[in-house]
Amino acid sequence: MGGKNIDVQFKAGDLVYYRGFNIFPPEDDDGWRREHMGIIVHVPKGMPHVVSYVIYWFDSMLTTRMHCDMIEAVYETNHLSEE
Repeated sequence: MGGKNIDVQFKAGDLVYYRGFNIFPPEDDDGWRREHMGIIVHVPKGMPHVVSYVIYWFDSMLTTRMHCDMIEAVYETNHLSEE
């Protein structure tokens, strides 16, 4: 990664879904698949944390640091261009 320009994908306050490894049970007792949603509370600065985010998870009430590949935005902030 040395010298590479890495785009910051998220900012504090963004809502995200967990899309990483299966650390949460994949289904509830009734078979319903859960979406684990959290909010980014801090964006660490400097290497090696350039692509990680501190996230508060609503369901578990845990705060963890996650790599950007393990999270996905709940909604898009870019507007579609009118044609």
